[in-house]
Amino acid sequence: MKIRKATKKDFREIARIYQSGFNEKPFNENWNFDESIKKIKIFSRYCDIWVAIIHKEITGFLIINPYQWKIGEIIFGEEMVVKKEFRRKNIGTNLFNFVFNYYQKKGYKKFMGIINKDANSFGFINKLKLKINKDDLLVEKKLK
Repeated sequence: MKIRKATKKDFREIARIYQSGFNEKPFNENWNFDESIKKIKIFSRYCDIWVAIIHKEITGFLIINPYQWKIGEIIFGEEMVVKKEFRRKNIGTNLFNFVFNYYQKKGYKKFMGIINKDANSFGFINKLKLKINKDDLLVEKKLK
């Protein structure tokens, strides 16, 4: 497996993976391709998009925002999706470990992110030795 930063040529495939992943349970977000490609292009303006490649095929991606909080100190995981047929093959783990190492070498001290409590991600979180933050909560309010 190869991991590298995405290029503009990758955006269409990343958007297809994004759309497929976030249209599945538990997210059920109902993305179409045009919305997905627009979202990836927006992320590309201020985030690093990393892709995992096996046999010249993009199998998943991880979007890291190094500007979300304290610049130079905290990286924030915006989005991550692995194609369904490639899940449970350590692609996500390898993506995260590569990214952790990359930013650690650049002097960053912490990774933060948000997960959906209904996603089957807790084994993955334990595998990466991530901790649930006790100080911060995601809050929401419905707007009418």
